[in-house]
Amino acid sequence: MKNLPVKQESLVTAVLVSIIFGFILTEFLLAFTPPVSRDALIHHLAVPKLWLVHGGFYETPWAGFSYYPMNLSLLYLAPLYFGNDIIPDFIHLSVGLGTALLLYGYLSKKTGRLAGLLAAPVLISVVMI
Repeated sequence: MKNLPVKQESLVTAVLVSIIFGFILTEFLLAFTPPVSRDALIHHLAVPKLWLVHGGFYETPWAGFSYYPMNLSLLYLAPLYFGNDIIPDFIHLSVGLGTALLLYGYLSKKTGRLAGLLAAPVLISVVMI
């Protein structure tokens, strides 16, 4: 992609940036919806909520996954304390966008700006991220 003429490179750049902003807008709008996925409801939000209810770390033998490190889920404690289950989606979104930005920066230095611009929407568009 480094051998593209300047005009084609600008067109490809504009298309990729548009795709990136389209995905970001979509993810931003989806972050306003209440959590409905099984993973969010029984793992990422439920276990920290139990910790809040019990005033600290609380053993949940019925949830084996609660014994794994929950570093990011600990950030959800503050919004959950105030009864907000939407803010954790924005925390998750910011981590995803930060990862995409790091990926863009790394690939831009190693392979070129267009490769970085192509990798960012691929990462952002993955449903599990």
